Amino acid sequence: MSEQPAAAGKVHNGFGGRRKFKKWKSPFCVLLLCMSSVVVIYFYAISRSGKKQSSAMVFTIYQSEYVSRANINHWMLAVSQINEIIAHNLQGEADVNARTLQNRVAIIRLQVSKEKQNFLKLRNKVFFIQMRLKQSPYVRLTLSALSKLYDCSFYFENEHRYGSSTKSSTEIVVNHEIFADGGFEKSYSKMYNLSEKILEICNCSLREEEVIDFSKTVLVYNRKKTRRIIDADIERLENLLTREKSGTKKNDSLLKNLKRYKVQNKFIDDQNACVQFCTVSRPYKAIISPHGAQFATFFATYPETLIIEVIPGFYNTRGFNNYIRHSIRNRWFLVHVGESAVIECNSNIVEDCYEKFITKTNSIGCFSRKCQHETKNVRQLRLSDRVLYNISSVMLSS
Repeated sequence: MSEQPAAAGKVHNGFGGRRKFKKWKSPFCVLLLCMSSVVVIYFYAISRSGKKQSSAMVFTIYQSEYVSRANINHWMLAVSQINEIIAHNLQGEADVNARTLQNRVAIIRLQVSKEKQNFLKLRNKVFFIQMRLKQSPYVRLTLSALSKLYDCSFYFENEHRYGSSTKSSTEIVVNHEIFADGGFEKSYSKMYNLSEKILEICNCSLREEEVIDFSKTVLVYNRKKTRRIIDADIERLENLLTREKSGTKKNDSLLKNLKRYKVQNKFIDDQNACVQFCTVSRPYKAIISPHGAQFATFFATYPETLIIEVIPGFYNTRGFNNYIRHSIRNRWFLVHVGESAVIECNSNIVEDCYEKFITKTNSIGCFSRKCQHETKNVRQLRLSDRVLYNISSVMLSS
């Protein structure tokens, strides 16, 4: 059979089928499309050339192996330095409302110490540390608070394009050095602004159903697995603080005048950063807590709250990370298990306070990794009667 001629307006597609004739392939349409592209590119170039110089702040966190596994204590040390640098740079702005970064970009770059770089240690790899940090709800909350506080966007390196290969000719990169295991100064006074923003994000305002008289409540902010203050000691403390006047000895004038305080035992919610911040922000009379990473949230505590830190026996307190102690106005007390003294530490002598406990550690030479590991991971902390009595004295005198 002879092949039928193609219908008008149709052409063969090379496989026996037919397709419509595409009129847009005409020379006039192609010319019009080219001219439109040239105009769009021209106006885009003009708009780019008229823009002001933009800048990206790069914060290089040295000793990043300390924030491996999303260690919140060392992470907050780094965040406190970032916060101070940004606040210091914006301090000269005359208009308070203009003290923001105005949608600029902040890049966080991680740098592991050379001696800690090991091919076989995955936890010290930059990509692994960055992955763990991005997964941490605590890290996400603090970066969100910084972004809202200073009107900028925070990214980890490789999440945002910047640098000589990708930045425009109008972009300026400013580098800042941050240290995850040592502050660059002795004051972190701007942390109060950051804490307010975190409490706002977490909606930590007091609710109507919270009928507790916080001014007459002592919070024992307890740990679940290690360094837990035992229930028996908490009960003994509550008995001291709620004892009737008639039940005291005649020569014990201290206990006679003790106010009544309730003792509330709460365990730390490791999975919810907002719960941690909201808990410590309540206006408690005092917060008693074992030494641990939970103190990283204490820059959000109510200023009148007394803070009592319980340190395990033989714990090596040399070189403690004390940025929180420098950033708050609260009265801070130290209790060392096995000793009866309750030492008050002012922000300007906080290192001296911790150094006082080195003598007991030196007496048995507990500086080895094994000894310190056993000390840090002790299951329970037992407080003597004398320590509990001295804590009661602190309540009365304040």
